[in-house]
Amino acid sequence: MAKTFAKLTRPAIRNLEIGKRIAEHGIVAERTSAGDVRYSINIMADGQRIHRVIGRKAKA
Repeated sequence: MAKTFAKLTRPAIRNLEIGKRIAEHGIVAERTSAGDVRYSINIMADGQRIHRVIGRKAKA
């Protein structure tokens, strides 16, 4: 069954202020100073914490 998100929703991401971030289930959406949204993940794999930037969404 798919996980449901309470905090990390499309309307919440659109309403992020510059410099703010929302994190849920290891996924982070952050509004950059340029107004873009940066998506990253934080997971544990083989006992190591992994941080990776997945992509960006340019402001419209």
